[in-house]
Amino acid sequence: MLFHDAARPLLEQRIIAECVSALGSFRAIGVAVPSSDTIVEVCDGVVTGMPRRDTLARCQTPQGFRLSVIRRAYQLADADPAFGERQATDDCGIVLRYLPEIPVRIVPGSERNIKITYPHDLEVAEALLRRVQPPFRA
Repeated sequence: MLFHDAARPLLEQRIIAECVSALGSFRAIGVAVPSSDTIVEVCDGVVTGMPRRDTLARCQTPQGFRLSVIRRAYQLADADPAFGERQATDDCGIVLRYLPEIPVRIVPGSERNIKITYPHDLEVAEALLRRVQPPFRA
């Protein structure tokens, strides 16, 4: 089962195919690209930590799970009275929190698989769409 964020309209067919293939071997997968930026932890406007860049990646969608895994993770989340105190931002986060014994394997993402969040993101997406792309094959 794949979950995709509609805010990422430039998803490449390759990523979908690799996700489906990975679910043949793994029970949970996420799509990510390496972080090219230095990421810092901040509290009250002050840098409090700086994780090593080589251990960081930027998550994308789709995310994929065997049905039994995602169903169980959400059952546990639903039963957790403290869920709202520390919400997960995506489905991989739910699996990581409630089924930590299930590894979430990474499928390589794409810099083109951007998320449309801010008005400027639309300009970037339009520029990417103007580039010549190979024909879509269903």
